Amino acid sequence: MNLSRSTLDGVEHLSVRIRQACVNDVVHLHRMNLICLAENYHSQYFIVSILRCPTLTWIAEVLEEDAVLGRFWRPVGYVFGRTQQPENAEVEGQITSLAVLKKYRSLHLGRKLIQRCMTAMTEFYDVRRCCLHVRVSNKAAMKLYCDVFNFQVEGVRSRYYPDGEDAYFMSMDLTGWIAEEHQEFANQQQFMSEHTAIV
Repeated sequence: MNLSRSTLDGVEHLSVRIRQACVNDVVHLHRMNLICLAENYHSQYFIVSILRCPTLTWIAEVLEEDAVLGRFWRPVGYVFGRTQQPENAEVEGQITSLAVLKKYRSLHLGRKLIQRCMTAMTEFYDVRRCCLHVRVSNKAAMKLYCDVFNFQVEGVRSRYYPDGEDAYFMSMDLTGWIAEEHQEFANQQQFMSEHTAIV
């Protein structure tokens, strides 16, 4: 996915892309995890996640320029998802980890990463429900999940994180969401066709 030219902290980025992560990205994924999150994973976690659910692991990159390296893609965020099947229930998706470097959060990459992951859940695994855990103190994440995606809090998991903090357990119905996504895309296509000059 390529986004339009944008300005961030006085630095102009030619483009942003979101692509599937691969094993070669593990060093970058591990680094972003250590920088962004209090819950840190061993690099083996990322390798296993990529191999198990390659279509649910995504990385965001910005195109930057360096005097020595020239133009290159810098990894600035990621999302990891997986599928699971609770006893006597349908297969559901789960977002297991989301991180975006602070400098780049105004580009709404977290939202775009989640969109890409949940779309893949429905397309490749026919998942109709997505769930996740989030720290009760993480107000920014709660705003993203609740206000942008309409996740609902189902309960609180006491001392869920290694440091003892509680987690909200949240879920979202993907059936209605994916229909809205398809309708929005169709509306955009119609708008473009109606407002494109014929030469």
